[in-house]
Amino acid sequence: MKVILFFLSMIITSGMHAQSCMINPDFIASSKYGFYPTANVGFPAGRVGIPYNQSITVKARLDTTMTIVAPTHICFTRYELVSPSGVPNFGLPPGLALQGTPADLKTPGNAVSCALITGVPTTAGTYNLSFQIKTYGAPTANVSDACPLPPNVNSGVGVTVSNITNLAIVIQP
Repeated sequence: MKVILFFLSMIITSGMHAQSCMINPDFIASSKYGFYPTANVGFPAGRVGIPYNQSITVKARLDTTMTIVAPTHICFTRYELVSPSGVPNFGLPPGLALQGTPADLKTPGNAVSCALITGVPTTAGTYNLSFQIKTYGAPTANVSDACPLPPNVNSGVGVTVSNITNLAIVIQP
């Protein structure tokens, strides 16, 4: 009976620390697109051995008009949040990981998604994070053509790559 109560209390306690990804409503209501929190807001500090949870919101545009040779209407098919080449695990502190909604960290054009930095940090220090947002899209036949909804997230070619390197997490002892 004691063993059952012990395991039940462990399950309840671990469930209290679990957090799901939370989309930032102020960022969504704004006219801005991209990644939140920004460097101006930053990430909260954490402590070694204490569960850490921080949501990231990604807000994707539907389309844009670019001038390559002539004005071209590009419909975004997806935005991918990836760790830059040579940067393991986004530069996150040991014990933390990035989980996404959707799990593959691909946000369709004209959509909102979130990711969660979660885990239990094991080592104190200041960790400079590196994120890369790759956008994929497809041109329309005419500049005035509408984009298909929902976009086909498995199509498109690379349009832009944005690096976000001015964020850090401080883990205190």
